[in-house]
Amino acid sequence: MDQELQDRFLNSQVINNYSQIYPSFSQALSLTQATGTTKSHIGHCDLCHGAVYRLSLDELLAFDPAAYAGALQSATPFTRRPSVHQYRLCHRSRPGGAEAYTGSYGSGTYDRSNGASTGQEGYSDDEDQFGYGLDDTGQKERYKYVLPKAADETIALAQDFNYDSSETWSGKFEWTDTVHKINIEVFKNPSFRPKQLEIINCILSGRDTFVVMPTGGGKSLCFQLPVVYDGMTGNNGVTIVVMPLVALIQDQMKRLNALGIPCHALVGELSWSDLQSIFGDISDGNCSACVLFVTPERITASKILFKAFQKLQKQGRLSRFILDEAHCVSVWGNEFRPDYKEMGLLKHEFPEVPVCAFTATATEEVIQDVSTQLRLRSPTIFKSSFNRPNLRYEVINKDKTAGKAIEQLIAVLTTRFAGECGIVYCLSCMEVEKVAEALSKHAKVAPYHAQMQMNMRNMYYKEWMSGNVDIMVATLAFGMGIDKSDVRFVIHFSIPKSIENYFQEAGRAGRDGNPACCIIFYLFHDSQRLLSLVERNTASNGDNHQTNRQKILSVLEYCESGFLCRRKVLLQYFGETLQQKCHVPCDSCSSDQPKRFLPRNCQKEALYICESILYSRKTSTKPGDFTLVTLHKVLLERPTQNHHLSGYLKRMEFSSEAAMLLLKYMIIYQLLIERVVSVTAKNFYSYYIRVNPQYRSYLHHMASLKFPIEPPIQSKRPIQEPQGAAKKARTSKLATKKTTVKEKPSLKPAKKAVKGSRSTM
Repeated sequence: MDQELQDRFLNSQVINNYSQIYPSFSQALSLTQATGTTKSHIGHCDLCHGAVYRLSLDELLAFDPAAYAGALQSATPFTRRPSVHQYRLCHRSRPGGAEAYTGSYGSGTYDRSNGASTGQEGYSDDEDQFGYGLDDTGQKERYKYVLPKAADETIALAQDFNYDSSETWSGKFEWTDTVHKINIEVFKNPSFRPKQLEIINCILSGRDTFVVMPTGGGKSLCFQLPVVYDGMTGNNGVTIVVMPLVALIQDQMKRLNALGIPCHALVGELSWSDLQSIFGDISDGNCSACVLFVTPERITASKILFKAFQKLQKQGRLSRFILDEAHCVSVWGNEFRPDYKEMGLLKHEFPEVPVCAFTATATEEVIQDVSTQLRLRSPTIFKSSFNRPNLRYEVINKDKTAGKAIEQLIAVLTTRFAGECGIVYCLSCMEVEKVAEALSKHAKVAPYHAQMQMNMRNMYYKEWMSGNVDIMVATLAFGMGIDKSDVRFVIHFSIPKSIENYFQEAGRAGRDGNPACCIIFYLFHDSQRLLSLVERNTASNGDNHQTNRQKILSVLEYCESGFLCRRKVLLQYFGETLQQKCHVPCDSCSSDQPKRFLPRNCQKEALYICESILYSRKTSTKPGDFTLVTLHKVLLERPTQNHHLSGYLKRMEFSSEAAMLLLKYMIIYQLLIERVVSVTAKNFYSYYIRVNPQYRSYLHHMASLKFPIEPPIQSKRPIQEPQGAAKKARTSKLATKKTTVKEKPSLKPAKKAVKGSRSTM
């Protein structure tokens, strides 16, 4: 019995309380060897990555003689626990031989006695295959790929962008006829959408590619069609698709399976047999071309996956890497998917394999940042228009009382979107539950947030996708990967984290091309809730904290610009200029009266306000703390000697609305900062104003602020001439009023006051 045996699954269950009952059977099982030492039963499960108790074959047969004979499940003296699964058992040799077994993938064997691999190819230790290795102390540690810092010349390569040229990529290629045939016969599309053919030509040419295409533009076809082309031409290549969410991968798998395109996914807790099947399929050179979906965490933490990539490259079958939702590399790198920032390892380890990045939202800065992080080599950039002409953008001032705000939401849904399909985004899990409970009395509603069980989330998602539920009330993470064509509205009950997030989440509406609405319920102080989350999540990284803060404040600027075209403001953020009018007008453009604005240089006023607050805090024994409301009140009250700010904006002839808008501009452009203070045990918060120590660095933003000019009020009812005595009395009263006005001369020429739109706190 000195022969080494392979690990295998047996019929018996090995339970995690084995150590508690095993000593009572020690004599029956003859644990003590001839040398007087006791066998170690501590092992490591390569399925659950946890410590387990291991049995030798003779020990198991002492309890369950039928376990090795392929018999039915036999009873054992172990107690079953809820979280038990079937472990693999190690068959030890007798007597005292080295514990060794053959790896399941490849021909190499691993000898635990000296830690050396005895094979020439394949994979060494099973633990290595599952992302584990040994550290210097012999203890198990989690394998983690560490990406070396990019060299200066590598970064320089990424900066050499080649923006797409229609003449270059829309011409005739050797695969042109085949590509058109695949699009019609396999994908059932009569023709290509804008930019699709050019992107496919670039990918099939083997170039690094960066695609910015809005939701519903057809990004998936751009990497799915080349896979079919590889299979038809006998290439049998494997396309690796990296996606940040399991839900996205599952959705893609369903589509590809429906089209008959071979695909696999390395997600979740996979059994050993599943892994064997997947790696066996992709390593078989006789199989057709296929797609392998993975998450970024799987790539950075799995040695077996990297070795599989290396084997595919040696076979000439590693076609390309596709990174979907590539904006995660820059925008959500530290907060949402830290491992996404490490995807530069793909180009570092496989420099000759093309990398293609896809996203629906990316500014010029994000494109450059992502290209640098991924180490793309002279990438070709394709940018489609961000304009979604069928979407209507609105901002509704939200009541600061939570109950009344929910009543506002119910009124909008019941009067404008009764029976329609849509999404309501909330900021927190608790808010999701409250809103969903209130809406459930008026519509078919389901909640969706991270604190729910996964099976519940999947059930509600399927109910919503099938139409059994009309409204999904969810947190902001419910944005990516939703492909439902008949969404008629997307409502943000609290402001989104950034313009990029808003564009991504609002883009779920109207994918069928019919009109749809994207609405933000706006309360200025909702931003403080987001900012407080940013401070907690990025406290250790000052650069990311400042970047995320600026993105939140950009959303405030968008919401406050109600006198400008919402569509133009959004497109301008992404570097695009809209020449024509709104096809589906936004709330600003649909107004009966054209909205005008007056630019004004407010550097003098902003500087005076900041310095007066600082001076007051230095000289006053009781300086007091200003909130936005109290500061606004002081600036417009009658001048007194109590404070330098008293009546200042009133003297500068600002209206109440314009004064409030100026203060909000000063917060948006970070001259002033609001700090959140909890004042009661009931989680009631106050927002106090302080001056940013770097306020002079932001003063240039005050040079040209836009203030709305309200049109003159015109009565819609025709004025009827009074009759008889009433007419005579009316005429006499009007004459008296005119005389009174003329008798009160002005002391100085009146300046034109800056009027502002009403602002809701």
